[in-house]
Amino acid sequence: ESAPLQDMYSRDWPRLRSFHIYGQRRTVSKPLIPYILMLARMPELRTLHLLFANPEGLPPQPIWPRGFSATYPWPKLEELTITHPHAEDELWPHLPPGLRYLSLRCWPRRSMVFANGLNPLSVLSRVNLGWHTPLLSTVEMRGIVSSCNTPNLTYLEIEYWADHADEDGLLERISRGFPALEVLQLHRYYRNADRLKESLVSYPCTSSRVCIHLYQNHILQDWIAYRLAPLKALRRLCMYYNCHADFPQIRRLHNWFFPMSRATNDVRILAINLGPSLEYVDLEYIDYFQLALKSFRVFHSKGSDPRGVSVECCEDRYIVTE
Repeated sequence: ESAPLQDMYSRDWPRLRSFHIYGQRRTVSKPLIPYILMLARMPELRTLHLLFANPEGLPPQPIWPRGFSATYPWPKLEELTITHPHAEDELWPHLPPGLRYLSLRCWPRRSMVFANGLNPLSVLSRVNLGWHTPLLSTVEMRGIVSSCNTPNLTYLEIEYWADHADEDGLLERISRGFPALEVLQLHRYYRNADRLKESLVSYPCTSSRVCIHLYQNHILQDWIAYRLAPLKALRRLCMYYNCHADFPQIRRLHNWFFPMSRATNDVRILAINLGPSLEYVDLEYIDYFQLALKSFRVFHSKGSDPRGVSVECCEDRYIVTE
């Protein structure tokens, strides 16, 4: 709210190519001017990152409200980050074909909020900032992805509730809509443990070989790789490995650890199904009440056998901010 966005609207910014803003989303404005209008006078903008924390009790706010008369102002935009995206935002169908980077996520990321809530020493667990991290359903996220006419996209990051009845359609739309995709981040969560158990039992087989690997509350399904297999340029896949996010029983666990052997096997299965373009797989997970990341390097054999794949962990670190 302290950023002078309304003052910026009254001036032209003919040379501005990059604009980043971080902080809590505004809660009051008289009159309420949409962001699409406040940031309209930046015709040369290439990079726009709007990282807003969402105050509790308020729904996400669209950048371009439905029915609001405006002209899309950034024809040369190449990078866009929108936190807490709105499913009915008019911005999505107006994004330019030249867009290469799109991030639709929470801020802070929901996994970071969850990990810090487990840690009694964390600032987020001790200080109530009045923020919450609303997530879109799979159907809502699929609607956004389907609205984007951005075939040159090379980087995509999305964060959503994993509703299995609809997730096939979302992943398939990503594969068909963004053929040039090189980096994909999937941060997917289950609403509760009952939904997770239900999905394990009832999810229909969409591949000739669907393996569901379950280790305590760690889950990685290789049907995801099956749906993403058409992405022939994909070099890096990042996934949140602890899909539970809001399971109350996880808060009672004291001996939380990362199943390295199972994760390595899961990464290898992903690599086999995603093909020879894949170079890295990143797994975010909760390790002793902290969000951590393990990166795996993928090695493909020179022969014709697609199963000739090996992986090794090349990076292991805690994530301080997300």
